[in-house]
Amino acid sequence: MKIDFASKTVIVTGGTRGIGASLVDMFHQSNANIIATGTKNKELEKLNAKTKRKKTNYFHLDFTLENSVQDF
Repeated sequence: MKIDFASKTVIVTGGTRGIGASLVDMFHQSNANIIATGTKNKELEKLNAKTKRKKTNYFHLDFTLENSVQDF
């Protein structure tokens, strides 16, 4: 069964590796607009440069830092 998220936006915290990265891939296959977060700026820059999909964007977010959460 294929689920279509074409008109939906999802946020995946910890989307740069592990389960989060797998979720990004799954939502990518389901045509979702994706906002993925991570804490390592170099990794985020690399992923943003690597993705050819304009519907996927990676942002810095560290839940342990109040200003990071507010900036997000």
